[in-house]
Amino acid sequence: MTAAADASPLNSVALQPRVLQLPFPRAGSGPSQSRPIPREGLLLGRGEMVFDEAFADPTMSPRHAQVLLRGAQATV
Repeated sequence: MTAAADASPLNSVALQPRVLQLPFPRAGSGPSQSRPIPREGLLLGRGEMVFDEAFADPTMSPRHAQVLLRGAQATV
């Protein structure tokens, strides 16, 4: 490995897993958002405030999915 490869920003920065909200192609869809996944994990569900606005989809259950961290991996 060369000295230049050792100086790579990825070698000195700890990456933190994130959850993304991507816009759907429909009216009123906002911009993409990204949030770090807390160490204790997070709950995705109707009424949960993960991004700027709570999930309001009536077809989404209140406890839709749980995201947990196991080391550097996120599991749904």
